[in-house]
Formats: sequence, C-alpha cells, structure tokens
Amino acid sequence: MNNIIIVGRITKDLELKNVGSKGTPMVQFNVAVNSEFKDEDGNKETDFFRCVAFNVTAENIAKYFKKGSPIGLVGSMNNRKYMGKDGEKKDNWTLNVRQFDFVGGSSKNNEQHTSSYDKRNDIEMKPIADTDLPF
Repeated sequence: MNNIIIVGRITKDLELKNVGSKGTPMVQFNVAVNSEFKDEDGNKETDFFRCVAFNVTAENIAKYFKKGSPIGLVGSMNNRKYMGKDGEKKDNWTLNVRQFDFVGGSSKNNEQHTSSYDKRNDIEMKPIADTDLPF
C-alpha cells in the first residue's frame, strides 16, 4: 500500500495550469514539513515534498491556499526516473495528492474549522465550526 500523509506549509504561491489535450486542471507545489529530527545544533530539520494535484482537487487547492498556508495532504508517492544533463540517473519523487485538509484555525473569531475534499468520492465537505460538532 502506498499511502502518505503530510502536514506542512506551502512554500510558494500556487499557479493553476491546464494540461493535456483536454485541458485538465493541475497544480504543482512544494510543502515544507518540520522533521522530528534535529541537526547538530539542535534545530529541527525541514523536509520538502514536491506535490501535484489534478482536476477539482487542484482547483480547490489553488483557490484556497497560498504561500505559507498550512495544509494537510493524503496521497501516494510516485517515482519517475530520468537521465540528468550530467548523464547521471536521477529520481524525481512526487506526492500525487488524492485528498487535502485545511489545518489550523481561521482568522475570523479564531474558530477552528475542519474541511476536506476527497476526489475518490468527488465530494467537497464544507467547513464546520467546532461548536457545531455533536461531540
């Protein structure tokens, strides 16, 4: 099973593109994730994940997130091998995003919100304030 879950911050503003003959919406971006490991000086290390999303998932990520936004992602890691300009074999690991989540609080009244989109069911869940939850 290839299932990856990360929570981090988007490193650059997003640009939605249309690719292929059908103009499929796509967004590529990097997410910085604080590692649990520390360097020699005791500072936490940061891991950077290259991510790609398509269709409605891409449209919603591009619409609701920007540089510095916290985001939770679920997807699978894919590896594409290629030959570099230096003649060396290279690996290009990418997180193929299936689902995203809003993480953190909203700036409006400091309410916590939960929302997600899962492309497997093609359902977008609307934000719900914690006070509206039945538990």
